[in-house]
Amino acid sequence: KKLTNKLFNLFLEEVLAKYHPVSGQILIGGFSQGAMVSYRIGLPNPDLFSGIIALSGRIDDITEINADLPIEHRAQKIFISHGLTDPLISIDEARQSLGFLKDHGYNPNYFEYDIAHEITPEVLANLVPRIKQILP
Repeated sequence: KKLTNKLFNLFLEEVLAKYHPVSGQILIGGFSQGAMVSYRIGLPNPDLFSGIIALSGRIDDITEINADLPIEHRAQKIFISHGLTDPLISIDEARQSLGFLKDHGYNPNYFEYDIAHEITPEVLANLVPRIKQILP
């Protein structure tokens, strides 16, 4: 499938050419808007990205992303963390994204924290072991 973000596509081509990672053994992730980009690029490309990390983000266009989901392969590992008091992206938006993923056959690891729009040691303590599970 095509990657929808041209700038990211150029960056990815450069990384693949330079480092030669094994397709299907790449994680994509980000914080806030980076999480939104990770969903947008990662979900339609499970053959390339084995996992998605979404920290304090959301799926920003559910209708558009739904049209780009793979028909069969929906086993990507997804780690989601979100702060209960996040003033920028509400916990409800994170929960809506979680519901969308579950409704479409994904089984994400989802964590809520008593934090705002941030990454804390507690988030990292949950994230690092999952990265090791996805890419041993």
